[in-house]
Amino acid sequence: MNGQSLAKAYYLTYGKNMIESEYPEYVDRIAVGLVGDGSEAFGYDDEISRDHDFGPKFCMWLTDEDYEKIGDDLNRRYHELPAEFEGFSRQGNMVHSAGRHGVRRISEFYATYTGSPEGPVEWRDWFRVPTHLFAACTNGVVFRDPLGEFTRIRSHLQNGMPMDVRRKKLAAKVFAMAQSGQYNFVRCLGHHEPAAAQMALYEFVKACVETIYLLNNAHCPYYKWMFRGLRNLPLLSNLEKPLRELLVDSADDAMKTFEKIEYISTRVGKELVRLGYSGLTCDYLEPHAYEIQNSIEDEEIRVLPISFG
Repeated sequence: MNGQSLAKAYYLTYGKNMIESEYPEYVDRIAVGLVGDGSEAFGYDDEISRDHDFGPKFCMWLTDEDYEKIGDDLNRRYHELPAEFEGFSRQGNMVHSAGRHGVRRISEFYATYTGSPEGPVEWRDWFRVPTHLFAACTNGVVFRDPLGEFTRIRSHLQNGMPMDVRRKKLAAKVFAMAQSGQYNFVRCLGHHEPAAAQMALYEFVKACVETIYLLNNAHCPYYKWMFRGLRNLPLLSNLEKPLRELLVDSADDAMKTFEKIEYISTRVGKELVRLGYSGLTCDYLEPHAYEIQNSIEDEEIRVLPISFG
């Protein structure tokens, strides 16, 4: 049983009855689920993950008004629920999980990740907040949200990025792929700088993974989960294997490595054309990056440096 399944079973066994019997007037106002930090919120947990922050738990989110009335009491009752469930315990192994379960204000939850209780208000906010924080506050599962307030902001964060912002971020990542992988990797080897070449290779892989998330209209998570999440994406998820091989296989064969870089870059370039981000047919990605940048309608965003984003 993974963390999400455990959370739902625990809520249905104990939490649902507690809310309905003790807070009947708030049944249609409390959002419940498991969202936020931790591998179990992403659905990526395994047996290794159970050494910390794992156990029967769920989250409840309230409006500011409702929190003032019942927040502290509801949180107290939540922590009085049985600590043992399905062979797991939330006693003694939750030392790092403050704020990851129990009762929280909706406004405070989203402000923790985005700096604002409503999420990004203007286009600059989408650049200011790191993508892994967007991923963390929109992951997981929402069991119920009858009021719809928690889900309203969640949907804005998942789907509300302005297209010009997406194009700018995409242009920056595609440009980074061209510079680090297609250009600097081989040049660093030519300069007899193998460590620099490996750094270029890492930058290429990271930029490519972030590009793929953008093409899927998804937020790239914390680096530890980038590849795990990549496998589940609809577009270009089959590049996970060659990208992984670039990092974990030996780089002794520079030509083989460069051929793999070119293969990946070509695949990304074709996807940019297929999705309408670029109309170019070249294999080198830098012209694609400028093509994307030039298609941005908002002048303030369009004139930002190509590498910004």
